[in-house]
Order: sequence, then C-alpha cells, then structure tokens
Amino acid sequence: MRRFAAFAELDRRSLGCLRIGTATVLAWDMLRAQSVAADWWAMQAYHEPKLPTWLIFGSEAMTLRLAASAVLIVAVLLALGWRTRQVTLIAWVSAGAFQFAASGTADYHNAVLCVLLFWCLALPTGAVLSLDARAGRRPQLPGWLTVAAGAGLLLSLAWIYLCTAVVKSGPAWWQEGSAVWLALLDRGTPTAPGRWLALAAPAGIWPTITHAALLFEYVAPVLILWPRCRVYAALGLALFHLGMWPVLALGSFPLLMMVAASTLIPGSTWDRLGWRQQNETARVSTPRRVVAERVVAGLMALGLLITAEGERVVAWEGDTVWPYAGAGHVARLRYLLGMEIIWGMYAPEPFHAAGWWVAVGWHADGTVVDPITGEPPTLRPPAPSGPGSRLRWLAFSDAPYLDDDWGIQHIYRNFLLERRNGRGADQLHRLALVWVHEPLTPFESPVLRQPALVLTWPQGQVSAAAVEEVLETSLHVPVFDDESGPLTGVRALSLSPSEQWLP
Repeated sequence: MRRFAAFAELDRRSLGCLRIGTATVLAWDMLRAQSVAADWWAMQAYHEPKLPTWLIFGSEAMTLRLAASAVLIVAVLLALGWRTRQVTLIAWVSAGAFQFAASGTADYHNAVLCVLLFWCLALPTGAVLSLDARAGRRPQLPGWLTVAAGAGLLLSLAWIYLCTAVVKSGPAWWQEGSAVWLALLDRGTPTAPGRWLALAAPAGIWPTITHAALLFEYVAPVLILWPRCRVYAALGLALFHLGMWPVLALGSFPLLMMVAASTLIPGSTWDRLGWRQQNETARVSTPRRVVAERVVAGLMALGLLITAEGERVVAWEGDTVWPYAGAGHVARLRYLLGMEIIWGMYAPEPFHAAGWWVAVGWHADGTVVDPITGEPPTLRPPAPSGPGSRLRWLAFSDAPYLDDDWGIQHIYRNFLLERRNGRGADQLHRLALVWVHEPLTPFESPVLRQPALVLTWPQGQVSAAAVEEVLETSLHVPVFDDESGPLTGVRALSLSPSEQWLP
C-alpha cells in the first residue's frame, strides 16, 4: 500500500497549478462559446432535440450566452480557490454539459478537461494558491480516496498518450512519415505559421519529425508512470504541446495538455525553484465530513461505471440495436459526462486531400452572395488565421458525404437556409454548394484546386453553367465510395444538356 501511495503521490503545489490551469481553460472555452452562440443551437437541432420552452430565456442563443457566462463565473471561483471542492463539482458538471451540447460544433470538444476535473473532485487542489488555503480551510479527504484519485489521474494521462500512439497505425505515420506534414496543410486546423512551415521546410525532415512524435507518444506513458522520471515527462510534454500550439489551430487543447503536464512536477523540483511548502501545522483543518466523502466517492464510482458501460454498449454493441432496455440512456449519460475511453479522435489518419466549402446564393433581384461570408462568392481559400478565418461549426472542414439526403452537405444546406438566410429582398431563392477539392501528395506543394458542384437548391432550379458563370471556372463532379460513402475524388463535369442539372 505504501508503494502504491508513493506511486500516486502528487505534490500539492502541482495540484494548485492544475486547478488554476483547468479553470483558465474552462474560462477560455466559455468565452469562445459566446462567439458561436448564434450558430450553436441551429446545428444542434439536426442532432439533438431543441431546448424545452421553459429553459429558453429570450432565445436559444441568449440562453447559451447566459449559461456560458454562469460557467465563466464558476471558472473564476475555481481559479481563486474558493470552496474548491464544491466549485470543482459544479465545474465538472458544467464542462460535461457544454461538451454534450457542443457535439455538432468545432469550437468545444474538451474531453480531457472533463477527465481532469473528474479526478480533481478527490484531490487537494485547493491546498495552495487559493482563498481556501488563505482562510485555513483544508478539507481532510480520506487517504485512500486521494491515492485512488491520484493514481486515476496518472493512469488517465498515460492512457491518453498510449491510446493515441497505438491508433496511429496508418501508412502516413509509419511507411510514408508524412502525417505531420499533411496535418499542417489540413484546412480544418490551419494556422499561417503551420502552412508556411509545411511548404517551406525541406521535405526530408518530415519523416523524422513524424516518427519522433510517434516515438515520444510511446515513451510518454512510461515517463508518466515512473515517479523518478515524471519531471522529464512534464518537461517533454510541455515542449511537445508548446511546439504544436502555433502550427495547428486546436483551440485550448495544447494549453490544457501543458496544464496536465504540470501535475507531474515533483515537490523536489519546486523546492529547487525556490517555491517551498509552507508549514502545514500552522493551518487549521476542516473537520472531516464522512457523509460528504462517501457521496463524492460514490459519485466518482458511478461516473466511472457509466463511462465504461456507455462506451461498451456504443463501441462494442452498436447504437442501433441496444442490448437491453435503458442502454440508450446509459450511452446518453456517458456522453453527458464528457469523458472518453478510446482517444482515437486525437490520432486520426491524416487526409490526403484538403478542401473548403463555397456557397453560391441568388437573391430575388439576381444578386449573388456567399451566405457563409456575406460577400460575393470566391474560390479563394479561407485565411489561415485571424478573425473570420474559419467557419465556427463542424461542417466547415468536413468533405461531402454520400448519405441519402442526410450527408454533411444536406445538414450544411439546412443550416445556411435557416441561419444564414436574409429576409425580404435578401432572402435566398436559389443556392449551390461547392466543395473545393485540394489533393495533397506527400511532400509536394498542393497545386490543384478542383471545385466540385455537390448540391443545389431547389432541386432542378440551379444549373452547373450558372454556377460556373459566377465562379468563373470549370466545375467537377464529386466521386464517392459507393460502399462507405466518403469522398474519394472528383471528375470533370461535362456541360452537355443532359448533365447540366444536378440534384
């Protein structure tokens, strides 16, 4: 037991940094939620039921802004360390709820934050750098619960890196070594420095960088779980994600992983840096509340059980035929908790093609506008950084998909007609969606941009010739995989009379 306790021991100064860091990330995410409020619920309407009437204050967008503002206050209180245990519980529930609500947007997907806040429920994160510590409030958590939570946090971090490393099994990671290069050119996560680096750096360095990143993800779990090496894990992970931050637009993810790495810093390192632990005998401990401790332990056990069972029924049983009555509710609760078991979303096989959407809309008076940008349609790619650089919902960077009137393009069409449509003279009478296909050949600068006409509305009322006239270029036809549905490429569009009209 002593060895296990030593393995799971986390310095309270590091835990204080964890509390402040997670609060900062939560506040950042809530500020970003304010910017997407007008678009958020429109996308959710296609995946989840709309909000009940009694929950709406003014409008759905206003409701989201109010909720985000409330969580922002919670994040500030958490950073200050006021009533840390209670506020951590509220922050965890809030982070999970927002993750669940944002499943159809690209601006909030922070499962790591939910995992960190979950383990913080039973860790003394308010022991230093907090109002609680200043006031002498030091809740006495049972040793076994603190040890279990510390071990859970360490194992979770190690599993994240091991899982992402194992999932990286495709040729871009191993045989080609082009995964990092392709990721920097992905239009879904662009930054100006990242794209410049991909196009300017010598091609010979990318296999080395790709394999080095892969090797580090395999080594990181060992460093995390080996107490004597945790300071090296903290330094390595911080540098790894610091290097990732300016070249990939991943939101708060790099910062959050650097915050998680700070948890690994041992007390001896803080002592060498001049931050010494205060004498705890001068502090007044809050009396133990056995009932509260049991509630926290029971809540955490229930959360782990729901997460594991929800993952099982979805990943192993399938979500079309539930294995037992109530399994669907368990899966829904698992999504609501916001935690993951299989971290494949952080290790995708990079696409060998990029692209972006262009919308061509006609008003009643014949004027043409792109309802995405509010400006005349153009095939120019979106700016890699800065305000307005990318659409603020998931469909922006997703290629069209063959799916019987329910692919990304149809969701996107409905979104634009509902939320990006004007009134009166500004109302859209016709609409065409064009996907600009950009093939990527490893280590060669992309030179082809092939606009493909994917969808028109109303059906049969927009000709390919009319779209070509507006965009001043020839169009292509998307080619899909007939079995699985994803876009595989494009082919030239013939403008013979029988092929001018597309569905």
